[in-house]
Amino acid sequence: YRLSPCQGNQIARWSKLTYTAVTPPQTSVSVRLRSGDGTTTGKWTKNYTSSPVDLSTGELKPNPSPWLEIDFTLQTGDKQQTPVLKDVKVEYLCMNRPD
Repeated sequence: YRLSPCQGNQIARWSKLTYTAVTPPQTSVSVRLRSGDGTTTGKWTKNYTSSPVDLSTGELKPNPSPWLEIDFTLQTGDKQQTPVLKDVKVEYLCMNRPD
């Protein structure tokens, strides 16, 4: 999923991602992220396996940026059990692009 919340000449300073998931035994949920500024697409972060995820640590680059891409992986080791992603929230601050 790609998120581009700011309008016009503004970009987002990404601060935190939180999610709620139901993970029965033998299942898991992980998330990785990357950002971009139109000319540069950053590398994927490591896979995070718990919420919340602090996006201000410096791993997410570039930050601030116009967009954030979010990639969730839901896995199961038991065909009778399925993890469920219930909700996702991203905290950010829109700011003017630096000159």
